[in-house]
Amino acid sequence: MRDTINMGLARLGVYLTCTVYAIYSVIAVMILFLVSFGYSSLENPYGLRPKYALPMPVFFVVALLFVVLLTYALLKYSCKGGNSYCYVLPLLSVAVLVFQNAVIRYTPYVANWDPDTIFNYAVAAVSGGDLGAFQSYFDMFPNNYGLAVLMQFLVRVSFVLKLDPAMFTASVGALGVNLGCLILALGIGSAIGKACIVYASWIIATILGSLSFWIGTPYTDTFLFPFVATVVLLYLIYRNSAAPITYIVLVVMVFSAFVGSLFKPTVLVLVVALVIDCILRYARREGVLKDILCIFLSILVSAALIYGVASPLLKKHLHVNPNPEMAFSYQHYLMMGANPQSYGAFNLNDVKISAGIPDKTDRQAEDLDVALRRLQAMNADSAIHFYAVKLVTTYGDGTFGIGHEGKGFPEVPSERNLPNLLKKLYYMENNTPSVFGSLQQLLWMILLLCAALLLPRKNTDDYAVFLRLSLIGLTCFLMLFETRARYLYSFLPIFVVIFAVSLDRIVLQVNAVLVKRGIVLSGGMGDE
Repeated sequence: MRDTINMGLARLGVYLTCTVYAIYSVIAVMILFLVSFGYSSLENPYGLRPKYALPMPVFFVVALLFVVLLTYALLKYSCKGGNSYCYVLPLLSVAVLVFQNAVIRYTPYVANWDPDTIFNYAVAAVSGGDLGAFQSYFDMFPNNYGLAVLMQFLVRVSFVLKLDPAMFTASVGALGVNLGCLILALGIGSAIGKACIVYASWIIATILGSLSFWIGTPYTDTFLFPFVATVVLLYLIYRNSAAPITYIVLVVMVFSAFVGSLFKPTVLVLVVALVIDCILRYARREGVLKDILCIFLSILVSAALIYGVASPLLKKHLHVNPNPEMAFSYQHYLMMGANPQSYGAFNLNDVKISAGIPDKTDRQAEDLDVALRRLQAMNADSAIHFYAVKLVTTYGDGTFGIGHEGKGFPEVPSERNLPNLLKKLYYMENNTPSVFGSLQQLLWMILLLCAALLLPRKNTDDYAVFLRLSLIGLTCFLMLFETRARYLYSFLPIFVVIFAVSLDRIVLQVNAVLVKRGIVLSGGMGDE
């Protein structure tokens, strides 16, 4: 009887794992197809996407050629062995950090939205200024308490060090992104062991992450980035370690995600992915019951520490006293996510709807009612079009929406040639990204392409199930609530690791086919 149950669970585990493969493949292929061939037709009237000089199908073709050429190069030249990246990448990261600070200094950015509000609050709080203007903001947006307190601390440090507070806070965020890209690449090296893929992953992560225009804006996006990178890195370590290290890694991984949730709750999608991944592994009889118990215990302890202890302490350190009755809850973001005018992007009218209802219970009920009415008003065709536009708005921009939230200063300091060079690199003209922005879009298309090509292993013990679950969860979350391209910036580490794993498996699969036909291009890629 027990053996029968075990066999049934094993079959169920394999079936559910295959279901995850199928759902992921549908989502990844749909994203790639809509971005590649529907970018211009699936227009968002709020203009949250730039107009690239090249048609998106051209980006797709170039991305495909790049993957083919890179696969050929990896097959032709053996990339196994060698850990030079352990020494080279830290040195390159230091050079990137210097360039990041030049970007922050010479490409000033007007963030006439949340980052500017929180930064000005922090300066006023530390310098004893008037805080009355910030009361209503923190009444409505309790999700930014953590960032506000962190910003207070960084501004105070900048005053002590006699540094410009705006540049200092942005530099700290940029440093976090820089370190996130570095540890991510090193983690890929430990998991895959091919130097070429490690370097390619770091270069893509650096161009899209460390050198993004967003590093000049001290906000949740840059501060959350290293936490997401840490969670993904720890998962790679977890799947390649043994007890008791396994349990330590799981505890730190879960705790890191909960700390990151103080900046954005979306990061908890990774915890859900971890739980489902381990349950599927247990169902497949892979003996991870202790891992599951460790994860659930870590979730309970982390939630108690972060939401029961840290969150109230952060609120006490605010120099304003937010009114909890005015706080926007998930119903507000659900309502905004279903807005047919902005296709789920930020909508000021929705803010006015929520802010105009002083009673918390009434506001939540009204927000939920508006969201449900909007969804019920859609027929099949309008729903498909709505979510297609929303998907392209979210996944269609490799610059992650630069120039569409806040606005770059029309002029930058011109006493040197460097600022003008940076202006050409980062600033858009007539809503058309620069050459650097087009490069970012090309690299982003490569990531989307490799995500769609992520092949399952014959062995069901596939650590990429976690990556698939993460992308599924992230997509569902953003399709359900408010969304925009910038929200993917913090989760770039997931896409970079998917790129590395996918490319590695493509090379292995192609090599296996060539070997069967008696064709050997490399010094030996090894077996999966």
